[in-house]
Amino acid sequence: MYRQPNASFHKDTFMPNNIIKAALEPIVKCHRQQQIRKKITLLWTALGAGGLIYAWIKQSQGWDHPNALNVFVTLWLATSLGVWIRHRMTQVPLRSIARKI
Repeated sequence: MYRQPNASFHKDTFMPNNIIKAALEPIVKCHRQQQIRKKITLLWTALGAGGLIYAWIKQSQGWDHPNALNVFVTLWLATSLGVWIRHRMTQVPLRSIARKI
């Protein structure tokens, strides 16, 4: 029995990969910007909630830590930098973006 070759191997049927990449580049850029904004927003919201909880505990219980501000700033910088580095290292698969379209 004769089997048809896979259609993805025919260059006449499908566009070359570089044309698809060029067409999807603005969409991928926008998608990546939305991802990093969402991650940073969630991170800063969590850190802000932690700061409010600390302020509430400080006011209601009278508990104060001398290095609390330094801990929050260090935690904010380290986690923001970690999220940004991890975001830069991840690649968005073009196939998944093309399927969403």
